[in-house]
Amino acid sequence: MHQRPSALRRLAVVGVALAAITAGACVPAVMASAAVPQRAAVAASFDPAPMRDLLTRLPDPVVAGALVRAAGDGQAVPWTGTAGEVSHNAHFRIGSVTKIFTSTVVLQLAAEHRIAIDAPVRRYLPGLLPAAYGTVTVRQLLDHTSGLPAPAGIPGPVDGPGWWRKSVSPRDVVRNAFAPPRAGSVQQYNGVNTFVVGLLIEKVTGRTFKDELTHRIIRPLGLRNTSLPSSDDMSIPAPHARVYVGTDEVTEQSPWAWAEGGMISTAADLHRC
Repeated sequence: MHQRPSALRRLAVVGVALAAITAGACVPAVMASAAVPQRAAVAASFDPAPMRDLLTRLPDPVVAGALVRAAGDGQAVPWTGTAGEVSHNAHFRIGSVTKIFTSTVVLQLAAEHRIAIDAPVRRYLPGLLPAAYGTVTVRQLLDHTSGLPAPAGIPGPVDGPGWWRKSVSPRDVVRNAFAPPRAGSVQQYNGVNTFVVGLLIEKVTGRTFKDELTHRIIRPLGLRNTSLPSSDDMSIPAPHARVYVGTDEVTEQSPWAWAEGGMISTAADLHRC
């Protein structure tokens, strides 16, 4: 019980960092404008002292470093705090924040009437999902009610030395995941949904997901430090922190996570979109 308060503080640092980075990311213009008064009120009352205090306690045995960016319409200059070997303009792998970008692309295609949001996925990708999942719709992929099984066969520490450099194709991620069907009425967060969405985008457009992402979001928004690495590119642009899992340095790693979690960005770029 004596360990619980410090564990909660570390969780708070991570949670606030994610909130600061992802709030308003790629939000439609109508929604963004409606949220302006609320964001301004939050910004006007923002006091960095508690966050600064939390950051002074890092690194600790669990968190090696942190980057927090807080910004709003009431702030002339965004507040940025760091801890450990992380600079304010560091590049980092944004993980599941990638899903926001992927979902935005497919919703654009739906707005262009190139994808029917309530159509079965098998209409577009007939050979990908088993027949037992024939009623799963594009909407169910986006809101995680598809009932698709959880990922399987994804590289991890149990695979031994060098596991972070192993690559898995998007189609293999989906194929490896399937087990006996489950009911699709319950919402269950599952990255396999987003792999399917990425493959759907490629099928409908006839272009790579990376090309669509660049054409539709990265270039129009001027996100100069945001990218989706190619499947054989394990590097990350400088500046960046060194990343470890246990004693293994995994700073350079396979971007197998792709449309589900493979993008690289900066806090400033994520705030911009």
